[in-house]
Amino acid sequence: MYISLYDLGLVILFCLALVAGCYLIVTLRAILAVTRTVAAILDGWRSSMDKSIDLLPEILSNTNDAIVAIKTTAEPVSSLASYLESNLTETSDKFERMAETVLLYARWVPEIIKQIMALLSKKGDKF
Repeated sequence: MYISLYDLGLVILFCLALVAGCYLIVTLRAILAVTRTVAAILDGWRSSMDKSIDLLPEILSNTNDAIVAIKTTAEPVSSLASYLESNLTETSDKFERMAETVLLYARWVPEIIKQIMALLSKKGDKF
């Protein structure tokens, strides 16, 4: 008695199909367990989710009102900031010009005093 290659191939294919079927059954059972767990969690949270979904339009309305309030508050602040910026720029420019003028006068005063002293000393020599 001998085994043909055809019969051996069929036995190997049958064993592979049996292993694949067992693996498929184990995988499907794991997927089913995960699905049941997710369903149980969702059932436990269903009332909270329903409340949240019912409150969603009110939350969106409040959010829109808050955004409008922030926008109306931000517009005057923005205009005030630009006003302050322009005023501070003008003030600093005026201060800079005034400081330059004061420094210019501060340089001229000693020269003028020297000239007056020189004139006075020349007049004193003539007398």
